[in-house]
Amino acid sequence: TYELPIKRDLSLGFHTNYGTANNNFGNAPQTASFIIPGAQGGVNINKGLMDFDWSLIPANEQIIEARLDLYALVNGMNSPFQNGHLGMNESYLKGVQSAWNEYSTTWNTQPTSLTSSQVILQQSTSPSQDYLNIDVTTIVQELMQNPSSAAGFILALSEEQLPDRGLIFASRENSNPAKHPTLRVTTSCRLGVENAIKDSDLLIYPNPAKTDLFITFSN
Repeated sequence: TYELPIKRDLSLGFHTNYGTANNNFGNAPQTASFIIPGAQGGVNINKGLMDFDWSLIPANEQIIEARLDLYALVNGMNSPFQNGHLGMNESYLKGVQSAWNEYSTTWNTQPTSLTSSQVILQQSTSPSQDYLNIDVTTIVQELMQNPSSAAGFILALSEEQLPDRGLIFASRENSNPAKHPTLRVTTSCRLGVENAIKDSDLLIYPNPAKTDLFITFSN
């Protein structure tokens, strides 16, 4: 099992009345999905991007399982999220496989997400709920089909509509490293000989086996 540290994350914010769709929020303390009313009308919508160090996974290994840990951010944002999660905040995670930059990407230039697999994060049961051991296996398997372009996950609300709602997690900018997003990936080694051996080329015995199993190749 490989533990992949967070490499970069980004808050994608868009305020309809303030023209912030071209603003970058790479230093935000949160990785969050939320919607709230704007200060002078309109709405303020947010998505979160996070990416990990995929180079730690050897190229010859197959993804068996992937688990993501996200930690609630409390007292890290202004009202109405100063206490953490709020409202009917069911959200989803999708894989990202197009380029983005932590300090220049904006709402208007956000990367595209993969649509073939996603994970639903159910509505929170408390404002400070951590979401641990999120099963993101299918997403990571899809990303690792083309590891050179793997670009992490995007977090967004299932329903981007008022009233106030949001899942608020600590970003890698949090002063406590234990609160940073973490991805654990379990793999198995691929021998690279799939379909290269015919049944007639080998002998496996005894069958059934209790303690020892012998495999003999014809060559």
